Amino acid sequence: MQGKTIALVLAVVLLLLLPGGAALATPTPPYVFVNHTTRQCAVAIQGDDCSWCDPPTGWQVLGVSGPTQCPVGYTLVERLGLNCRRYKNQFCCSGGSHHGDCRDMVVNDSQKLCAFVPDIAGCTLPKGWAGRPITVEEYAWSCPFGYRWGDAVACLDETVTPEPTVIQQPTATPKPTPTSEPSGGPNGFLCSLPVGAVTLLVISKRFAR
Repeated sequence: MQGKTIALVLAVVLLLLLPGGAALATPTPPYVFVNHTTRQCAVAIQGDDCSWCDPPTGWQVLGVSGPTQCPVGYTLVERLGLNCRRYKNQFCCSGGSHHGDCRDMVVNDSQKLCAFVPDIAGCTLPKGWAGRPITVEEYAWSCPFGYRWGDAVACLDETVTPEPTVIQQPTATPKPTPTSEPSGGPNGFLCSLPVGAVTLLVISKRFAR
């Protein structure tokens, strides 16, 4: 038990002494986890600046390893399946860290910039930006050394195809219907005179002859 604790502590110290260690996430000290129902115990690091791990169902944290020991009569489990989540932020996705949730990180190589998008799944990136290549493993995707962080990048909206404009042909103005000549030909005006007037007109024409 003590040998395992010492090995974990040494591993933490070595990580911190590595070149560029300032860019690495600082892990927590080893903790003792116990399951009183199954009478088992385990020693594990619970997380770091870029991740946090909760014990599985039925397990609980007993304390920091060293001052806290595995209870007498409990079976030591070599590897405990912790439920871990990673943090999505600039520090945890910067070069040398490799511990954060960097799936939504994109890079612009021409401007040497890194940024996040809300959700890389189904995102159409603006020109010059690219997400993680399929040849790069997810755990190895981080902002390259020498790149700066920029503001969040908005995905482009889906291109909407405009509906074709329907041009209406001008409607020809109908020609007016010509007015027909009054019945009776050129003398049709007689039809509009009173009967008495017509009689006098006929008599006057006879005397004129």
